[in-house]
Amino acid sequence: MSQKACYSSVFILVRKSYLLLFFLSTTQLAFAQQRLFTNQQHFGVEEGLPQSFISSIVQDDDGFLWMATLEGIGRCDGRGFKTIHHNPKESTSIAA
Repeated sequence: MSQKACYSSVFILVRKSYLLLFFLSTTQLAFAQQRLFTNQQHFGVEEGLPQSFISSIVQDDDGFLWMATLEGIGRCDGRGFKTIHHNPKESTSIAA
């Protein structure tokens, strides 16, 4: 076997190895993108959310989700919402 043919077969072997590594790494990435949370719920205005636009979400130590909207603050307990609206006549009311 000539030296040129040897280099050609080594090049083909290296190329096939790189292709195999590429395909193996991309399949791992595809499986790595699985959902972390499978128990997802979608809430909207119909379920009691004050408004469909949410500017901020925070979870407190008790597990409640607090969502800030332009219409007020919504507290979600996983089943429903309690809405807190701004009352301009009350000095202790939360302003948006």
